[in-house]
Parts: sequence; C-alpha cells; structure tokens
Amino acid sequence: MGSSSSRGDGLGLDHMQPLQRETQQFAKWRIDDVRELHQRFLKQVFGFSLVQAQFDCVMAFKEPPPGAPSLEQLFQVLDHDSDGRIDGLELIGGLALTCRATFEEKARFCFELYDFNLNAALGRQEMVIMMQSAICGMVRLTGSSRDIEPSLVMLERLAAEAFDMADTDKSNQITFEEFVAWARSNREVMGCLERLNRLAQTMTFAPTGDESDSAEELDLEEDESIEMEGTVRDRTTAEEANRQDNNTENASDKGAREAAAKGANGAGDDGASKFLAADAVAKRFGYLEPTNYAEDPNVGRSPDSNLELEWVHGFRSADCRNNVRYVTPPQAQVQAAANRGVDMEPLVVYPAAALAVVYNPLRHTQRFYPGHTDDVLCVCVHPKTSLVASGQVGRRPSIQVWDAYTLECKANISGFHTRGVGLIAFSGDGTRTVSVGLDADHSIAVHDWSKAKLLASGKGHQAKLLAVAFHPDDRQIVAVGQRCVKFFEVSGRALTCRRGVLGHAGKMQTFLSVAFIGNDTIVGCASGELYRFSAARELVQVVQAHGINEGVYAMCQSPATGGVLTGGKDGLVICWDGQLANVGDPLDLTANTDASAEGPNANSAPSSLSYRPSAVSSVHVLGERVLVGSRSSQIYELNVDMAIHGDADENALTLLVSGHYSGELWGLSTHPRMSEFATCGDDHTVRIWSLRRRVELRSRHLPTGARALCYAPCGDMLAVGMINGAIALLHTTPVTTKSGGITISTGEGAMNILASVRHTQRAVTDMQFDSSGRLLAVGSRDSNVYLYTVSGTAASGHVELARRGVCCGHGAAITHLDWSKDGCVLRSTCEQMDLKHWDHWGNETTSAALLRDVPWETTRCPLGWEVQGIWPARSSGDDVNAVDLCAHTGMLATGDDFSRVKLFTFPCATSDALFLSYTGHAGDVTNVRFTRDSRFLLTTGGRDLCVFQWKHTLEDYASEEEDAEDIAEDEVNGVLDEEVGGDKVARSALLEAARQGKTQTELLEMTQLEGGRSAGDEFAAVKPWLGAIMEPTDGAGNAAYGGATDVDLNLCWVHGYRSGDCRNNLRYTAAGDLVFMAAALGVVYSKGADTQRFVQGVHTDDVLSLAMHPGGRTCATGEVGRTPKVVVWDVESMEVQASLKGFHTRGVSLLAFNGGGDLLATVGLDDNHSIAIYNWRQNRLLGSGPSDKGKVLGLCFAKHPRAGAGAGAAASSGAAAKSPTRARARGKEPGSTRSKMNSARFTSTAQSRASLPPPPGADDEEEKDLVDVIVTCGKDHVKFWLLTGRNLKCQKAVWGKAGKKTTMMCAQALHDGPLTCVTAAISGALYLWRGHTLDRVISRNVNPHYPHAAPINAMHALEASDAAPQRLVVGDRDGIVSIWTYDPSTAHEGGAQLSPLGLMTTLSTLRFDPAPVHAAVRSVCVQDQTLLIGTQGSEIYEVLLPQLDETHAVPVAALEHYRRAAKAGKGKERPHREAAQAAVLGGTPTVPCTLHVEGHCRGEVWGLAAHPSAPKFVTCGDDATVRVWNLEDGQPRRGGRARLGRDLKLRALDFSPSGAHIAVAATTGHVYVLTGDLQEAPAGEPRDAEAGAVAPCCLQRLSNRPDKGIKRALQWVQELRYSFDGRFLAVGSHDNNMYLWRCSRGAVAAGDADLPKLASPPPAQYEYYCVLRGHSSYITHLDFGLVLSAPGETLLPNGLVRGADGETRFVEESNMLIQSNCGAYELLFWRCTPQDPAKKKGPKDAKREPRAASVRDATWASWTCTLGWPVQGIWPAEADGTDINAVCRNHMYRKVPAVATADDFGTVKLFNYPCAAPGASDKTYRGHSSHVTNVRFSANDEYLLSTGGDDGCVFVWHTDCVEEARELDAARTAGEGGTDVDAGASDIDAAGVETDIETDDEDAFSGAGARGGGDEFM
Repeated sequence: MGSSSSRGDGLGLDHMQPLQRETQQFAKWRIDDVRELHQRFLKQVFGFSLVQAQFDCVMAFKEPPPGAPSLEQLFQVLDHDSDGRIDGLELIGGLALTCRATFEEKARFCFELYDFNLNAALGRQEMVIMMQSAICGMVRLTGSSRDIEPSLVMLERLAAEAFDMADTDKSNQITFEEFVAWARSNREVMGCLERLNRLAQTMTFAPTGDESDSAEELDLEEDESIEMEGTVRDRTTAEEANRQDNNTENASDKGAREAAAKGANGAGDDGASKFLAADAVAKRFGYLEPTNYAEDPNVGRSPDSNLELEWVHGFRSADCRNNVRYVTPPQAQVQAAANRGVDMEPLVVYPAAALAVVYNPLRHTQRFYPGHTDDVLCVCVHPKTSLVASGQVGRRPSIQVWDAYTLECKANISGFHTRGVGLIAFSGDGTRTVSVGLDADHSIAVHDWSKAKLLASGKGHQAKLLAVAFHPDDRQIVAVGQRCVKFFEVSGRALTCRRGVLGHAGKMQTFLSVAFIGNDTIVGCASGELYRFSAARELVQVVQAHGINEGVYAMCQSPATGGVLTGGKDGLVICWDGQLANVGDPLDLTANTDASAEGPNANSAPSSLSYRPSAVSSVHVLGERVLVGSRSSQIYELNVDMAIHGDADENALTLLVSGHYSGELWGLSTHPRMSEFATCGDDHTVRIWSLRRRVELRSRHLPTGARALCYAPCGDMLAVGMINGAIALLHTTPVTTKSGGITISTGEGAMNILASVRHTQRAVTDMQFDSSGRLLAVGSRDSNVYLYTVSGTAASGHVELARRGVCCGHGAAITHLDWSKDGCVLRSTCEQMDLKHWDHWGNETTSAALLRDVPWETTRCPLGWEVQGIWPARSSGDDVNAVDLCAHTGMLATGDDFSRVKLFTFPCATSDALFLSYTGHAGDVTNVRFTRDSRFLLTTGGRDLCVFQWKHTLEDYASEEEDAEDIAEDEVNGVLDEEVGGDKVARSALLEAARQGKTQTELLEMTQLEGGRSAGDEFAAVKPWLGAIMEPTDGAGNAAYGGATDVDLNLCWVHGYRSGDCRNNLRYTAAGDLVFMAAALGVVYSKGADTQRFVQGVHTDDVLSLAMHPGGRTCATGEVGRTPKVVVWDVESMEVQASLKGFHTRGVSLLAFNGGGDLLATVGLDDNHSIAIYNWRQNRLLGSGPSDKGKVLGLCFAKHPRAGAGAGAAASSGAAAKSPTRARARGKEPGSTRSKMNSARFTSTAQSRASLPPPPGADDEEEKDLVDVIVTCGKDHVKFWLLTGRNLKCQKAVWGKAGKKTTMMCAQALHDGPLTCVTAAISGALYLWRGHTLDRVISRNVNPHYPHAAPINAMHALEASDAAPQRLVVGDRDGIVSIWTYDPSTAHEGGAQLSPLGLMTTLSTLRFDPAPVHAAVRSVCVQDQTLLIGTQGSEIYEVLLPQLDETHAVPVAALEHYRRAAKAGKGKERPHREAAQAAVLGGTPTVPCTLHVEGHCRGEVWGLAAHPSAPKFVTCGDDATVRVWNLEDGQPRRGGRARLGRDLKLRALDFSPSGAHIAVAATTGHVYVLTGDLQEAPAGEPRDAEAGAVAPCCLQRLSNRPDKGIKRALQWVQELRYSFDGRFLAVGSHDNNMYLWRCSRGAVAAGDADLPKLASPPPAQYEYYCVLRGHSSYITHLDFGLVLSAPGETLLPNGLVRGADGETRFVEESNMLIQSNCGAYELLFWRCTPQDPAKKKGPKDAKREPRAASVRDATWASWTCTLGWPVQGIWPAEADGTDINAVCRNHMYRKVPAVATADDFGTVKLFNYPCAAPGASDKTYRGHSSHVTNVRFSANDEYLLSTGGDDGCVFVWHTDCVEEARELDAARTAGEGGTDVDAGASDIDAAGVETDIETDDEDAFSGAGARGGGDEFM
C-alpha cells in the first residue's frame, strides 16, 4: 500500500468516484461470495499478492454477468501500478465494502479477516490495517485517486478513539461487539460507510450493442403448456433422502430430522401427531388381533416373492418436449454383435417417471435405465454411438451418460446444476454435452462427459430456456427461450454470450425449438413461424410454418429433404427443404390422439385441460422412420414418405406408446376374470389395458377428471367416480366374433354408460363392490361413504343405481374402503387416519368383539392389526397411499409418497417387519393392485402419470419341509455376541460432530440444542480447581503467549489390528504388502521396508470392514457412524478414489467387490442390516434394500448363469419344487393359485439379460453368460440377491435334504465350475451351493478327517493358476486353519459322489511362535505361496507355505482328541479351552511363521509409560497383558509381553527412573511390580512368593492386605507414578485416596554408585509409607515435584539436585511435592512426609499443602495433570470436565515447548507450553476412533505415544522436537536468535536427550512472546 504520510488528514471521501464499469459486477456480489473468494485465496495463494493466473483461479467460482469484461481486463484495471500484481487483502477488503450486505455482516467479515492472531479480538495495529486496506481496496475498485485515501495518522487517531471508548477492560483488545457499538456511535465512520455504500450501488453499466435490438414485441397470450415446462416442485430433504435409498429405517430417520427442524422453526407439520393421536382410536378395532391367532415366528419375515418391472405405460410429455429419440449403434458395433448372433435393432428412448425407457419397436419389449432417482426430464442421443444422455430433477440433479443396449452407465455428472436439468445436447463430435439447469438463472454447463469434467459454465437467461443445441461448427451453443435467442461461445471456463439480431424482420417472443440447415440456425417460434439466422447471428428469413400463434413445439433435421421436420401445437407434422420450402402435405395427428376417443366430445379437447392433447411435442428422424411424440403421451412411428406426402393411412401410422397425460393419476382396478385392468385420471379419460399384449385396448372420454374406479365381480361393469362427484357405470364387455366355433375377443367395446348418479359435489376418492356385486360403496372428499344398490345386468343394457344409505362420521376425506366377505360389514379410513366400521345400511359399528374376527374380501385399508407393520417409524400418517393383498401368495403390496413400492409378508403385524422395496416411480405411488392370477402387480404414479406393470414371481423353495440344525440358542448367541452389532456402535450426534472436526462453537450450539450436559455444566460453572492455582511469581506476560507450538506430529506406526469383533479384514495387495484396519485408519504394511502407511483423516470413527479390489491395488473400508461412509482408496498412493455416504446408518459391517471390480456391495448395522450396491467409480448407488433382522455375517459376489441354465435349472430338477407344506403353513391349500402360478426362476428375470449383448471387452465366452449375484449369510439364513434396475431381487436359500438350516458365519465365491459359493456354518461344516440350492455339506459326518469342530470365522479363495489349482483357506474359532484344493470337474452332475474340495493340510495357531494371546482365527488370506492369518489376539502372522511339511500339520489322530478337548471346554472360558487343546497338540512341531503386527486385544487400553532413558515404552490393557515396545530403528518393535492372569484389567503403569521396574495397577486394587524388560527376574532379585505365581517377571504384588486394621487401595487403581528419584511410588485409587510406597534402591535412578550416601538408606523392596486423603472423588492424575531450597539449585534428569557449588545431593523428603486431580475437578498439593510421623496406629496421613502460594514456584518433574495453571488453555469453552483424558508436557519444553492432550473425540492435540490463555491455538491430529486415553512423550521427545480406549491401538507419532532444538542450537551458535534461547540449557546429545537443564531461567520468560514455560510454572 505504500506510505500514507503525504495524504490528506481528513477521513472524508467526497471525491471518490463510482465503481468503474469493469468492477460494477461486484456490486451484485453477496457477502457469501466474498467469503468464498477469501477461502479460495487462502487455499491457492501463498503470500498477499495475486498474479494474473492466481486471480483467474480464485475468481473462477463466480460467473460474471453477460457483457462483463474478461478477467484479464478486470485484472488490468485493478493493477494500478502495472507491476503484474494486485494486493489480495486490499481487494477482499474493498469487496467487503462493495457487496450487498448489512453493516454488521460487512463488519463481521472484515473483523475476522484482519484478526491475524485468531483471538476473536483486534489490536490497535490490526484495526488500523483493517481500515486502511478496506479503503484502499475501495479506491482500486472505483479508480479514484490515491490522494483521497485517509492518512495513517488519521486512521491511528480513529483506532485510538475506538479503544478509548470501547476497550472497557483495558486489555488493548477490542471485540467485535465493542467495535460495532463504537462504529455505530461515530458519525464520521458511519457517514463514510454510507458514502461508500452509495458509490458501490451506483451502476453506470450500459448494455452493449448486442443486448439492444430494434425488434418489436409480439403480444401473444401465454401458452400454458410452455409455462409448465421447467417448473418443478422443490424437493425437501426428506423426499430427496427417501429417493436416494430403499431403506425405510434410514429414510424415515432423515425425514424425522427434517420434520424436527421444521418444528423448531415453527413450521412443522402436525401430520405425525395426528397420526399418533388417531392410533388410540384405531386400536379399538384394527389393532386387536384375531381370537384364533397363534403366534407365528414367520410374522415380519421378508417376503417370499419378488417384483420385476416389465412394462411402463406413458411417458413424460405434459411439460417436456423433444425427448423421444431413436438410438442406433455404429455399424462396427452392429457387425460385432451379428458375429455373436445378436441382432441390434434400432431402439426408441424416452423418459417416463424416474426411468429412461428403451423400447424395441420390432419386438415390442421395454428395458429400463434405472440410474436416476427422480423425474427424468430430458434425453439426447450421441451422434456417433449408442450412448444416451439423460437429466433429472433434484436438489443436486445428475446427468448420466449410458449405453442404450447394455444399460451400462458411462458417466455420472453432478455438482453444478440445482433443482433439475431441463435440457441437454451432445456436441457434433460427441465429446461434450451442454445442459441447462432449472435454477433461477437457467445456468448453462458444458462438460467433457467422459471425464465428468466441467469445462465452462455461465448464466443462461432469467426467463426460461426452452431448447439448446450445439452449432454444427461445434464452437457455438445456441439456446432459445422466452424472449431470447442466444449464441454462446466457450472462453476459458466461462461462456460469452451474443444475442441473435432480430432487427425489423422479426418480433421478440417465446422461441421454442432449434435446428440447423448447414451453418444456419433455424428457430421455431410461438407465433408458428420459423426464423432463420445466418452464421452472423442475423435474422435472414421468416416463414409461417404452422398456424398463426400455433407454436413450433418440435423440430429436427430431415436428411431426406435436406431441411427440417417440424411439429406444432396445431398437431401438424411438416417437412421443409433447405430453403424452408414446404415439401409435401402436412400430416395431421389430431384424429389419432386421445382427444378423438369415442364419446360426445371426441374432436375437441376438454376445456379444463391447460393444453391441446394433439400438440406435437417431439419429432425425430432415423433413415426412413419418423418418431412423433404428442402432448397426450402418445408416441407414433411413421415413414418419411408419409410425413412428406401427408398420407393418413392408419396402417402406416403405428401407435407405440400411450398413457395418461394431465393432472394426476389415481384410479386403478384389475379385471376379476380377464387379463385386463383399467385406469382413470385427471385427463378426463378411462382406459382399459391388456396385461399380456401390453397395449391400450379401449378408452372413453369423460366430462371431467376421475380419481376412482372399480370392476364389478363379474367384470362386465366398471364403476367410475369423478372429480365432480358423479358416479358412472360403464359396460366393459368387449365385442367378440366367432371363428370356427371359437369365440374371439376383438379387444374393442363401446364402453357405454349404463347408469350414472350424483349425490355430492366433492370428488369421489374410492369405490368398492361387495362380493355379490349388488352393493357399491363410494367414498367422497365430503367425508361421507355412500352406499348404493345395483340392480340389473350389463348384458341387458339396463342397470339402476339406488342409494340405500350414507355413512357419516369421518372428519376428513375418505381414502380407502373394504367389504367383508359376506358383504355385511364395510370398513373405511379417512385423511385423519381414522378407521371406522359400518353395516351395509350405513350404521356405524363400534363393538370390537364383533369385528376382530371378520374375514375381509379385500385388504386395502392401510390401518388395522394386520397392516400395522407397513408404517415406518415416525411416519407422518399419510406416507402410505395404497395397500393391496394378494390372497393367493400372502404378499402385501404398498405404495407410498416416496416413489416406492414395497412387498411385505401378510399379516404384517410387527413394527419392524422386513420388506422388499422397488423404485421407478418419480413421485407418490397412488395405487397398487394385484391381478386376479397374482402374476402381476400394477402401480400408478400420481404426478408421473405412468402405469407400471410389475411381474410378480415366487421364490424357489424346497419340496419338503426343511430341518434346522440342533444347536443351543445360548451357544449361537454367544458366538454372535462376539461380532460387531448395531448395539455396540451407537454414537451421539454430538460425538459424531466432534469427530468430524466441527468447531467448538458449533459443538456448543449442538450441546445447547440437546439440553446441555450436566458434567460440562458443572465443570464450567463450579471449577473447584481455580482456587488452587496461582500464576508463578515470574510468569508475568507468559500467559499472554498464545501462539501455537512449533512442534509437529507425523503418524509413523500403529500397534494393533481390529479383530475382536470384525473378521475377514486382512488382505494382500498386488505388491505383497499387508492391508488391515486399526482404529479409524486403513493401514498398509510394507514388509520389506518395515514401514506403515495410512489412510488418515478420511474416516472419522472406527473402521469396521475392509475389502480388497480383485486387482489388488484398491481397497474399500467402511466405518461406524450415524451416517457412516465407505471410502475406496489406492493402496500405493493412499489417495481416496471414492467416498460413498448417505445410505447406511450406525455402521458398515461388510464389504465386497465383484469379480470385475466395478461394483461394491455393503451391509449396514441398522435393524434390517440393509444391503446396498454401488458403482463406486461413479459414486452411484445402484440398488438397496433391507436384508434380514438377524445379524448378517458374510457377504460375497458370485457368478450366476445369465438365463435359465445352471443353478436355476439344477434347482428346478431337484429340491426346488413348489411346496404344498409351505402353502398350508400360510392357510392355503396345495391346489391354490400360489401352487399353480409360474414361479419364474431367479436367473431368468434380470431384465431380459439373455437378450443383451455382452459387456464391451468381455472376451471369455463363459463370462458373457454370467451375471453378478450377491450372497449374504448370517443367523439362520443364506440369501442370494440379483440387481434388476435399481431394485434388488431376493432368493432365499433352498436347503432341501442336503443339509440342515443353520447360522452361517461367512461366504466365499468359487471362481470356476457350476458351484456358486461355499458358506461356513457355526457348527464348523462347509456348505457348497449350486445356484441358490444347497448341493452338499462337508463335515465330519461325511469326512472323518474333517478338521473343524468350532465356528468357522474366516475363508479366502485363491484362483487357480498354471502352477497350482484353486485353493480355499478356512480358519475357525479354535485356531485350526485348513487349506483345501477345489476341483471344479468333480462338482458336475457326473461326479456327484466326489467332493470338489480336497484337504491339503491343517495348522493350529496354538503352535505359532510367539503364541497368540487368543488363538481364534478371524481372518485368512492366501497369495502365491504365503498365507496371512489374523487372530482374535490382534496378531497378524505370515506363514510361508513351502516351509510347511507333514510334521507341521495337525495329526489326524490328534483331531479326535482335539475335538474332545474342545467339547470338554464348551461352556468354559476360551483360555481354558485353548489350554486343553494346546495340551493335545503338545507334540506338534512349532509352525514356522512371522509375527508382523500385534496389539492389545480386549477391552480398553489406558496404561502407557515411556522408558526414562531408552527408546522404548510400555502399555497395559484390559486383556491382562503388559507389553514393552521398541522405538529404535532396525530393532524388533515387539520388546516383550507378560500376561498377568486371565481376567485382570490393567489400567495404569509406570517405569521406575532407572527403568529396572515397571509398576502396573489393576482394577482389583492390586499393584504389580515387574522387571523392566518383562523377562524372568534374576535369581538374586528380591521377590514375593505370591508374585511368582502371577508371572515369571513379577517381583512383588502390593495387595490389599490389612495393615493394622486398615485396608489400602480398596478399589480400582487408575493412576500411579514413581517419583523423579525413584524413592516413592504413588498410587491413586477410586476410593478417593492416594497411597505412597517407599521403594528399594533397585528402583532408584541410574548411576547409584555416584550418588552421595543417604543418612538413612531406603528399605528393601516396596513398603507402605502413608496415605494422602482429601479428594472428594476418584484420583485421575498425579505428578511429583519439589520446592528448591536455595537459589541456583537445579533439578537434574536423574532426580538429584545440583547446588550452586556444583555438588549433587538427594532431595529432602520434606521438599518433595505431589499434585493430583480427581473426578470432582479438584487440584490438591501434598508433601511427601507424614503429617504425624510419630503416629503408631493406623496408616499415617501425608501432609497436605493447603496454600497455593506456597507451591506457585514449584518445579514439577512431569506434567500430566489436566488441571493447573500452565494447562488452563487446553480446555475449550463450555467443555465437559471429562473431555480431556490425559496431558503430557515434553521433556525439552524449555527449548521447544509443547504439551500434548488426549480427548474423548479421538483427537491428539498439541499446544504451546505453558498454555495459560483461554482459547489457545492448537494443532489437531486424528486417527484414533474412540476416546484417546493417554499420551506420553518418549525419553528424547522424538516420539509422542498415544493409546486408544475402545480401538485398543497404540499410536507412535514422530515429532520434530529434536530437529527444532538442533536448529535453535545452531542459530545460537551462529549468533542468530540467541535472545530467544535459554542460555542455561545445554546442547542436545546424540540421542536427542537434554542432559543439563537449569531452572533459573527468568530471563528467558521476561518478555511477552518468548518461548518457554517451565517446571516452575505450575
């Protein structure tokens, strides 16, 4: 900014100019735009200045307005001194004053921008810089002279005034609130700001010549059909969430959260409360179970049938145009398909609901692209291939590019558009797409679709854009719409716009369509004209193409004529040549549309419709064919000659598609005797459709819209209820003819009206005939039900309707009706969710006893005992629109507001009933009906106006009753309890937010919303430790030091591996590295380099599942969380490739890739264990649904035959016949329709997959005939899933007589042969599956040498190679690992008696060295000649298979003994079983193996201590083990391990100062003293007799034995610590006391021989000394310290004191101190001497130091207490007192000060030391997945160690403390920065240890900002 001293002394800015023309665009910016610019500036720019390239980069996010200068021009304007740079802070400050925002918003932004030290306050200098930069920035934007800038003196004066007035606490800091109050009160400041604001808003921007046009306006009446285009209803969060997944539990939770948010804002809907209130009323009737109902264990189970979409009637025509297109592949692809015997005929593509329909006109078949989740609005076809691009509605809509023949998605593009994608087009070369969004600016985006990369974007037009296309030159994009014809060109990442010039020849109006003739642009107009624009964008020709004011709705190029083909609002299709001359006669479609249906108003559209049904909405030409789509939802095909000559021959005009086309569609009824059904809608039509031919048979026009209809039981009459309240009976019997004595139905009929009545003015909502057909019940919106008597017959042509009663009593519109079987009782529901019952005269029945056993003819009311399970949790009560029961199969179908069709098992009487969910509709599903033969389910979409015809098929099932394996339930539950479950991973919203890195302010807001936390309130309000702290006498100014520490951390190693409750999570990479999971990390271990790499910071909670891509270079991991994610990452670069989130809740427990690696299956931990299938590369959810209520334990992909061969055929020939037993179990006879209906095979329904060409690149002929099937298994189930569209089709396992139904632990696909997969049972048996039918069981009953008698936890298969056959590795709970070969040839029918699995060898993990803590195998993986084994003891072993021989195998003779030992151990604890088994295997040689990873394996890990001098540390945990770990490079990381008993929980430990002893504390209250290396104690070492029984390394047990009547440490010991000289051991207990033990010389620091003689040598071993009483809660932390008695004394690292004379001495006990914290947040101080030394009875009490002043200058040998003066700043505002679990100060804190903390949110933080200022800066490090329990610096500060509680992991973080210290020493030596270095501190030795530390460093802390903090600072 330069010097300001020469400028004027006033603040007045009267001479400042308005914004320059180039910068006026900034006046339209919002403050959020400025914030976004600032964030981009921080991320992408280093320093404060910007060069041109950086300026372009940070400005790219904001689209400039049309006509605005380029970024290059803008940069030149802002670069006032032409040096190629602009000041970034000045620019941002100026923009803050320029943008549209309130004063407070601008002030807040500037305040945060210039708060450089992030302390939420401004200093004087910061305020001056803020004002100067902002004003200078404004001067740059306006182009004013710099002479008007206020002088620096003036700004400093203003700052001084502000501080004098606002700085009330005289802290030389001013807060935002104080600043605003001062500014508001200062006239000079506010006047200046007002002046700047006026200048910013003074717009002088004049339009360019391009934006002005001499064309006059055309005054046309608005076209309502065009007004409807691009108008979509905004989706709520709940709707969007429900459309994204099929998991009702997940979706309802999201909806409930949104409803709660609305309720909090006073805008909530009370529908849910109404529903809950109505519940009590409904229970009087519907919720009473029948008297003869017996508890059925199958109630609530998943359905035994599936739906598959077969046909869709209708397409999106009401508000979209130009969306019906031909697709044909290039000739090369056609020839390649022909060589494979596949005929690739031209197809027709169009949108319908949330689907893109692919219709084959020759075969009359449909297939569906299912990738969209909401209404599909637009489609376009690639100019050179068979690719289609389609766009949808949504808050974040997607554009998807896919192949019309394979339905394979090639690209999924999202992130730019909002609300929806209304238009889309390919470029001429097919490499790019242009799309137009439905946002307010109708933004335009150009993408490189193959890379899903946004190339350029810009605002389209404020009014609607109605057509878009690439110009033939591929450089320009033409967009037309309301009052605009625009030509765009790509300029960098922006779009520059030029308008088409109409001049005097044209008129400004709505432009509807666009096409091209050569390089000329042809535009269709609302006036019916065609405008021709030259290449210069000038209008050169106008042709009246259609009727006056009959808009040109559709247009395409016509190769046959060299011109275009147009379709108009007038229903005409006209051909034009290259000169826009009419070719031939127009083709009039008016006579062929639905408006011409038989009836009195056949030739005119109903007046209530908003558009003409015959209007042409789409035209497209392919060769000699022409496709024509109409507004009436009809698609015709004709030939070009017909279009040219206007030939109206009906045989030449083919109707391909028809459907309803206006309003909503609700009416649906199926014919009771024929394969027909009827629909009616708001388009004034009733239509009858053929189920088999899938065409519309006949229709009739109605005088008004209709919402309900019902067939009479005989099928000859159809009752229709209309919106105006009228009721009509139509004759539906078709005309028949006789031929050869056979009566043939023509499908035609008059649909004459037989009778009609009207007794209400409100719409009819539902209608039902009784079983006799003589009674008709009609429900109305007037809340009444009208009862009619029907007399006469349709055949006679005379039918009468007589009203017999009215049911009055509902308080809202009637929704559903049901008659009883005898026609005596009617039940009804209304919109208030009320259920009532009536007799057939209309009298209400209120007796529950009379109604609970009534059999019902239909089940269509959504309320009642038998349907209560259809409602999701927290439903609003109106979510379910329709219900229907298929009585033959016992399946219940529902349609809901979230576009889903669901299948339940009837009765559905449990709230957690399983279901199958199907998507395809794009809005509320208004009605569902099963057909008479149960073969089909029909559904209607309300707003999408489509009728879906679903094929309903039953699963295969066994021909005989299946047996279940006899295993005790307790035994099964015991095994399942070891596995991860939803109950183990519950997370609060607050905890999840903290782990996701939310700021403290955001967490505080969440806490307040949740009602606060009592512990935090107490901690924040009481703070009892405050009275015990006092600033050191020489600490003045140090508290103000709030900068962050210079120390940084880098995670270098993790000890541990999650195996306790997770399985099959250990894999090899392609390079042979190991991949596993630990805490919140994915870990890759390189064996050769002995290094670990991590996916860190991506997962925010425990990683539960892991799967390796078949290529071995990509891994997927799933986590715990309320909204968990699955992360796919590269194992070499560790870069994230995809993050899949939004579907699952609680956690993701299982993952599996398919064989091709493009699909990823996941299983969640919600109550339904939902399954999801992703295309992970495109981040796209393909299908999902609930899996099973029981735990799902295994997941894999397997290959399945593409069509009825293989598994399906095998199943049909054997056990998979139709089961009369199963039918009887549901109350049906074997001869029922369920037994007779076609149970289509699981393999033949994959959406006509047999007719599909193989995927590109599929060379293997066998692979072409296989599809991916997902296999899941778990408690009492095995299920096979097939992805059909976006829906999952389920087939339960058919067990037959080959084996008994049992719990399966895991599943593994077999890669070759007819067998699909193998599953492992809880009994230890292997189950082989042929398709979904059990082929055989391999167990000891079949093979006496079979090795497994315990649950099999892990399996892994290795594909066959030239060198070895396919191998299968199996590991079980008893530690037995078996290796099998798989021979596919023996699995064929001819070898049915031969087992395809051959046993190679058997190993036992109990024979590994070192032996595992827990032998159970949890994961296995085989690669080439190596075998990985993960155990439940958190160990990972690697076995080289070539090193094994027959001696290492478990002897066959020993297997029987082994099984007996296992059987004898059943019901006993695992260790006892393992001991018995180990005794049997005692003679087996040790298996050669390598232990790569180990860690604690049970419960939590809290104990952590670093060796005082050596590079090692020790940990202990709830697994009763103490482990020593090495930190020295090149040394084994495992230093030693000792196990103290079986059930001990060890929670604290410490090294003695010499490192010779380790004291370990248990939750029992015992303290164990162990050798420092955990080796057996030397022969001469003093040792307790009891200690030897604990462990060989145990020297002494300090127990709870009475001492003169007093017991010590009665409760859990949580903390212990040796004094700095090793003289004392302090033990903190949960009985609120601390116990002090005196230690022998063996525990004293090293170098004892050089120490002075003590007056009284310490006693031998450990003796109780005194008790420290006074805390009111359990002890949490303690530290030793001392008060130096003389000036110049120094505490040495070995615990001695060196005096000023250089002599060393022991510290007097009276000068030794202890400080301690407790659970009540107290900080107390003690002397290490008894208060009453002469006391002889009872324990002696230590002397407490009551005055903080007496210890304020104490020196503390360590600082681990969480409360105290130097650690006040580590606590966030309003923190819970238990949030921070541990603290540790580094050793060289005088040179490189740092203090580390461990908290409950999985983070390790580093602060500067001392950290006494509130809100201190920190560095946060993530990786732990649960509360971090402890942190410690290593002896030389080279490492920081941390332990995780629930994750059980030990993290080793590398620090740069040593490097920082050496840099400081080098700087001091060179004479640089010497003033900041403690002169008394010596150099760092070779190991990095500070060898000579003095405490007399007042000079080092005398100035503010100096580094430091010391022991003397409490």
